[in-house]
Order: sequence, then structure tokens, then C-alpha cells
Amino acid sequence: MIEGILPSKATGVDMFGDATSKLIFEEEEEQIREAVPKRRNEYISVRCCARIALHRMGLPPSPLPKGIGGAPRWPWGVVGSMTHCVRYRAAATAFSSDYSSIGIDAERNVKLPDEVTPLVITRHEEALLRQLRESPFPVQWDTLLFCSKEALFKAWYPITKEWLGFEDAHISLTAEPHSTPSSSRGAFHARPSREFENKSEDRTGFFPSMRGKWQCRDGIITTCAYVEAR
Repeated sequence: MIEGILPSKATGVDMFGDATSKLIFEEEEEQIREAVPKRRNEYISVRCCARIALHRMGLPPSPLPKGIGGAPRWPWGVVGSMTHCVRYRAAATAFSSDYSSIGIDAERNVKLPDEVTPLVITRHEEALLRQLRESPFPVQWDTLLFCSKEALFKAWYPITKEWLGFEDAHISLTAEPHSTPSSSRGAFHARPSREFENKSEDRTGFFPSMRGKWQCRDGIITTCAYVEAR
């Protein structure tokens, strides 16, 4: 499912449920030694997806511990992203010669909690949501906005090492005309908010180029943002 929204030179692997493989490296074991079983299974399963993706790129298995900011530490010459939600795990990888970064996220296609929505949605996006809710597609658009910003941050942070808040980006969403109720797809585009432009003027040449794709299928929303290598 994840491969449907990835750029052409990226490799994606996903699964529903947990992996049967329990392969884990010592660097990874140290990070989840005290984790509860649910968290441990998620951690191992999403790395199983990543190692399969790396294998398809012709690379050997390697440890993928969390690094600074929680992002995985990928092998030299590789960029990638991992995500998991209830019942679903996915990873995407690519060579850094093709992409400077890539970010993916997955969320259940359910409405955001009322207390979360004001923290995620900007005024600009409120008007967009009102329009999207009139569409025939059974997509929770507020959750899709959240999911898009999560993928955006995962693509943004490895390059800048700077925090990107929900209020720092305005997201525009479009749906493909041939989307169906059972499988909806589209694209999104992110631009900086006025506050973000004031904070970091030298980023404005990079940030508006951030685009991505989204999909809603089998009760799961998936998003991908990426930056092509310069």
C-alpha cells in the first residue's frame, strides 16, 4: 500500500500486524529493553519492514536505532522513514543520491480528538476543511492534515535539525478525480506560515518546494513527503 504514494526511486514495504521475524540488533535492544510488549512489537516490526526495503536495494541487514530527534539512524548513503499505527507498519528507503530526505506517516482514518484539532489546524486550513468535507470521499480530512504534517516533519528534520510545529506549515490538499470510496488518493503541498518566514528567512527557498502524496485505503491514511537531491 505504501508504495503507491512513494516517489519513483524509493522503496517501500508495509504490513498489517506484527512481523514474525524477531531479528533485533544490540543497539536496538538497548532502546527497548524496558518496553512493554506492544511497544516492543511495533519497534521490531517497523524495522523488519525497513530491513526488507534495504534488502531490495541490495543492502545487508543493519541496526536502525533511534537517533537525535527520534529519527532512525540509516546506513551511510541511505535516507528513509518509518511509521506505525494500529494494525499497520511501514518503512520507505532510498539512496541519498536520489533524495535528500523522505518522510512517511500513517494514521487510522478516524476523526481527530476535539482537543487535538485546534493544535493542528491553522485558520487557513479551517476554510480548506469546510470545502473538503463536502466531497464524496470518506476521508477524515482533519486527520489527513495531521498525517501530512507528520510526514512533512520527518522529511524536514533530517535536513535542518530544527523543530517544525503544526502552526509553522499551511497544507493544501487535492484529491484525484478518479478516487473511489474504497481507495482515495491525492497530493498535498506545504508552504511556510508568516511566522515561520520571519523565524528563518534562509529556509524559504527550500520549504515551499515540499510536496507529497496521500492515500486512504483499508481504514488507514498514509502520507509521504520528500525532497529530491540537489
